[in-house]
Amino acid sequence: MLVVRTPAEATVVASELRRVIHAVDSEIAIADVSPLQRVVDKALESRHYQMWLFTAFGAVALLIATVGVYATTAYGLSRRRREMNIRVALGARASQVFALVLRQSAIPLFVGIASGAPARSRLEP
Repeated sequence: MLVVRTPAEATVVASELRRVIHAVDSEIAIADVSPLQRVVDKALESRHYQMWLFTAFGAVALLIATVGVYATTAYGLSRRRREMNIRVALGARASQVFALVLRQSAIPLFVGIASGAPARSRLEP
């Protein structure tokens, strides 16, 4: 294998290299001449596919988790609608009820993040 760095176009350099190599030894076979970028791209082609696949699976997992958190929160709120109406009827402002719902919904979310972060850090090299 011969690697040549040149500012010229690969096709121009290839014909000149073939001539020089043939002049040195006519027994040397030149099989393929291609730019280094094409060789690197071909070598990494399967990794790009795997990276795309893992990214797609991660995006789907994130979507499923987001829908699950939304559904759980919506279900919990639907079960407590009467309680919230009573709070408003007794004088609570809408912002106070909203803050209560936000706080009670965020606590499980932050507990999950806090418990998952150390596990993730152990998986990284």
